[in-house]
Amino acid sequence: MNKDKYIVYVDDDEDDRFIFQQSFERVEDYRFVTVESGQELFKLLERMKDHGYPCLIVCDMNMPMQNGVDVLREIKKTPHYESIPIVMFTTSKNPQEEAQCAALGAVVEVKPSDIVEFEEVADLLLRHCRDRE
Repeated sequence: MNKDKYIVYVDDDEDDRFIFQQSFERVEDYRFVTVESGQELFKLLERMKDHGYPCLIVCDMNMPMQNGVDVLREIKKTPHYESIPIVMFTTSKNPQEEAQCAALGAVVEVKPSDIVEFEEVADLLLRHCRDRE
């Protein structure tokens, strides 16, 4: 089957992007795209507008220049993007951050620390996409 459903992962850490991409290697029917910043994400979304937006964006909370919450705010204020589900990754759940993200319509998950945990989280993330089908 042609892979035409996209999950986009935004993280400034090259190792985390690589591990997360590897955890999706076994997943059929989905393409997994990584970018290293919010700026790159918005360029990608602009290019995707004629082909369909991702079924999910996963965004790291702690990034330089534009943190995850800033990216989330920008997504939610853009009419074309506001309906895309967002999962925010953090190294430790902070109730205040979690409430802030929930108010903006995102789910917060603790960032996996190894490939096994990434694979477990991959299954959870796929549910967000499959729920939209």
